[in-house]
Amino acid sequence: MRKSFQEMQAATDGLFGDQQKSVIRLRCSISFAALIVAPLLRDFCALHPQIEVELSTTVWADRMNGAHIDLDIRYGEGGWTERHIHPMPVDSAVVVCHPDYAATLGQTPIEAVLAKAAIVQIGGSETDWDRLFQICGFHGPRPAHWIRADSSLIALQILSAGHGCAIISKSFARRHLEDGRLVAPFDLEIPMGANFKLVEHDDAAGRADVKALVDWLLRQTL
Repeated sequence: MRKSFQEMQAATDGLFGDQQKSVIRLRCSISFAALIVAPLLRDFCALHPQIEVELSTTVWADRMNGAHIDLDIRYGEGGWTERHIHPMPVDSAVVVCHPDYAATLGQTPIEAVLAKAAIVQIGGSETDWDRLFQICGFHGPRPAHWIRADSSLIALQILSAGHGCAIISKSFARRHLEDGRLVAPFDLEIPMGANFKLVEHDDAAGRADVKALVDWLLRQTL
């Protein structure tokens, strides 16, 4: 049925020419959509005015399950059933917090500072603090979380209110760090446990408009 509708759309486009826009339905996690994709879309639409992007969000998804989408940006190791899966470059993660909160933490020893910090724990990233302590050679107990958030976007908003710290991808935190809303008080980084993948729906793969968006997204500096 989906393929039939696409063929009908293509036929309609052929009849009306430039009067019709092609539509690409792109789904991402709420953090990836709000912090990375949304600020970039103006440039894509300027380059491809004949393409309309419908952006939708989810907190967590590992399959399309009949959803009416053409492209999916997921976090994970891959291994999904779709045939066209493209790794997306995303930076390592850093500890971030509000400047006022950073001023209350002190600097050394970092292990002791982190052990007493108010941690904003992001759902799905529960092992990040253990990995950070292991990579840095810290031997103290894993910091207890102060509050939980189901996405990096929500965690950033919590931190921006002035309390707590979290481990967040630099790609997600970049604008908050650049404009001074948040700081990275310690010289600590950890690689992401998994990574983001751009997944094409099998019915959409091969479409010229989808290929244009895929190629453009993969060229971006995230």
